[in-house]
Amino acid sequence: MPPDPSPQPSLFDDLTRPKGSSLVAVPGSARALGKAQQAFNRLIAQIEQQRQALAQWQAAERQCHQRAAAELAPLLAEFHRIRRALALKLDALLAATAKGEKLSKRHRAIAQSVVVDLAMELMHEGPDEELQALLDRHGGPSVDEQDDIEEDFARALVSEILGEDLPEGASEDAVDAAMQRVRERLREQQDEQAAVLERQRETRAQRRRASGKGPTKADMAAQAREQAQKAAGQSVRDVYRQLASNLHPDREADPAERERKTALMQRVNDAYGRNDLLALLTLQIELEQIDPEHLAGLPDERIEHFNAVLREQLRELNAEVDEIARPVQRHLQRRLRRRGPAQPQDLDLILDDDIAQARSAAAALEDDLQALGDPKRRRAVLESMIEPADDEPDDFDQALMAMVMQAAPGRRRR
Repeated sequence: MPPDPSPQPSLFDDLTRPKGSSLVAVPGSARALGKAQQAFNRLIAQIEQQRQALAQWQAAERQCHQRAAAELAPLLAEFHRIRRALALKLDALLAATAKGEKLSKRHRAIAQSVVVDLAMELMHEGPDEELQALLDRHGGPSVDEQDDIEEDFARALVSEILGEDLPEGASEDAVDAAMQRVRERLREQQDEQAAVLERQRETRAQRRRASGKGPTKADMAAQAREQAQKAAGQSVRDVYRQLASNLHPDREADPAERERKTALMQRVNDAYGRNDLLALLTLQIELEQIDPEHLAGLPDERIEHFNAVLREQLRELNAEVDEIARPVQRHLQRRLRRRGPAQPQDLDLILDDDIAQARSAAAALEDDLQALGDPKRRRAVLESMIEPADDEPDDFDQALMAMVMQAAPGRRRR
């Protein structure tokens, strides 16, 4: 997977392109190049384009997070304060009705339901003894009880998937570690199932060969894919070995040159670990191991092996860009009624909308808080509290809120 780009001073400064990467291309006009060579150049260009797009999205994300921390986080903290005050106000109102102040049975039920919901939401944002006492008075589950439910679910999964017993009262770290092992085991099971299917396919192919029948189209396609993957992997290893043989720092006597080669070798190892063929070829050009004419002289079969690796690189880059852009695009369509592909600068537009909505929600809740103190407005406010919310936070909002609130006190640990 391509590395995260380094911090950028401007949203669209292209500081992430590897040095020399624009030189990694087969020289010549499109007409003069073969099909594999044209595909190679096209893939290189697409990878560079997507790397720049990813860098722009990541820079926009960083700037959005900085703005959110400065502008949205204080609003969310104020919203938390008002919700807490509202829960306590409703609790006091219920206590007053118990002492004789008039409030219908329906409105008492609404107030109690809102108290419990608010307190539970707020307790998830951090422990609060006063809110816990409020929950106890109104029959709401405690945070510990909610943790118990989650722990019971985790214990059942651990028992079912791992065949282990999770101790009663296990710490949050122990539960998290056990659930991580569950996820790893599920991935292993998927790999095992895939291996079983592959062995079954191979067994059928062997029987078919033994009976004199030829392989099916599916068998031949699977074999071709397997051979192509092996050849592509070998091509990357060959490039890596050429670089490593030239750069091995242990063979260098001069300290300065050894340090330079150590840094370069680190880049080589990082690129090889990511299966980043473009970065490896770029390093070869930087070190003058190869040049564009060398690429032009490679046989089509070798270029096709490179192309297989580059296609996988491009697929991973596309997935990384899509992972950032997709929730932004959904947010634009759902909240701002705007269609079309999302752009990095849209993050500021969305944050502006979130800030405006947070201000509006806090002001409306503050008005409700004041209205509860007015007997003439109280019933209308309570009736409004049973109306469904206009909108639920989407993936983008949830991620943004989690980011700006990450410095807030966490849930209690056992």
